[in-house]
Order: sequence, then structure tokens, then C-alpha cells
Amino acid sequence: SDPPMNWMVSSLDKYVLISNSDAHSPGKLAREGNVLDVREIDYKEIINAMKSRKGFVKTYEFFPEEGKYHYDGHRKCGVWLNPWDAMKINNICPVCHKPLTIGVLHRVVEMADYELGRMPFEAVPYQHIVPLRMLISKALKKGEGTKAVSEVYDYLIRYFGNELNVFEAEEEVIKMAIDGPVRDAILKVKRNQIKWRPGYDGVFGELLLDGEVKDKDEQLRLGDFFLIMFASILR
Repeated sequence: SDPPMNWMVSSLDKYVLISNSDAHSPGKLAREGNVLDVREIDYKEIINAMKSRKGFVKTYEFFPEEGKYHYDGHRKCGVWLNPWDAMKINNICPVCHKPLTIGVLHRVVEMADYELGRMPFEAVPYQHIVPLRMLISKALKKGEGTKAVSEVYDYLIRYFGNELNVFEAEEEVIKMAIDGPVRDAILKVKRNQIKWRPGYDGVFGELLLDGEVKDKDEQLRLGDFFLIMFASILR
């Protein structure tokens, strides 16, 4: 997964950035969050921990690739690109020859004064997590709303108390709690060993486990672009 995009923009270093999930439904709560080490749950304690970065342990983040406008692309053309490849072809779709829908990463790259991967001094650490129901669904290859997924989800919540505790647990504890593909999927998230088909042009990113790839969703490589463009010229 990509490191935090905002770290490429040094003018943001002076700000303490927090992460909060939306609340459209109970299932979306705590998709992102802030971990604080304070003496008590008190407004001043919390604000001081955030401002001083002392006691601000880390943030929970969902993977940016999941966002439906992370990469550049065209949904109707099945084209998706990282910003560097898009810039090489002047941000023009190689299929329909119209301007690509520019993604969030591209906008940040335009403002950046550092390359992706830079870590600012005193930056608050982060931990990527995946919504547990989504992860179980992908591991079992069943829909998120199915009974099989709900049963495993409910069991893990009873065992660990909440979703965040699942990803905080030691690997040996996870292995004692559950086995099979769900166990393997949780461990892959903890080890940062999962991959994504990044979201683009209104299409949410897709979590990929076990190296799975859908042919229709594969990214067109730069060489393919030039072949398509050359063929178009010959017409």
C-alpha cells in the first residue's frame, strides 16, 4: 500500500492530522480512528495529546487505494493509471482519447515537493486496516451480507470485543481464535501483505487476496497505451 499521501507535501508538516470515520451507518464506525494514551477521557487531555503529539499513539487508516477516486482513469473504458503513467500520456485516455478523470493521488502529486514514501520528522504513526466484514467476505468468497460471513463476523466480535482488537491482537492469539482463509486474511492485513486494484473514476478499489486478478480489471500497461495510440494513428 502507498504511504500517506500528505507526507509528500512539506507545508503540512506543522499540522497534526487526525483520522475519523464517517457515520453513515453503524457498520462504518471506526473504519478510521485515533489512538491516544491519556490519563483520562477529558477534552483538554485529548487536545493536548494531539497538539503536542505526546500521547498520540497512532491513527487507524483504511487503505487509500480503496477510495473510488484514488487513481486516474475512465470507468467506461476500463482504464486506470497511477498519476505518473497518466502524465506520460498527457492525461488522455488511450481508448476514447478524452481527458482522464484525475484522481486524488494525482492532485497531491501536483502539490508535492517530496516523493511518495517520505516520512516527516515527528509524524504520527499509522496502521492500515480493512473493514472486517469485507475481509471475511473476500476470504470466504461470499457476499458481505451472507449468513456465512455474518456468522464468522459475529464470532470474531464476541471473541475480540470489537473490530480494532482483531488487528491489535498478537498473531498467536489470532491463530487460536480462528483458522482457515479468514485467519490467513487477517494475518496478511497485519503484515501489510495484501494488494488492491485501486479505485478510479467512481469505482471503489477492490481488495485482492492470494494474488487474485480479474482480467477485465487489469491495468493497461504503458506499452499497451502506445500500441493503442499507434493503431489509432494508422486508422
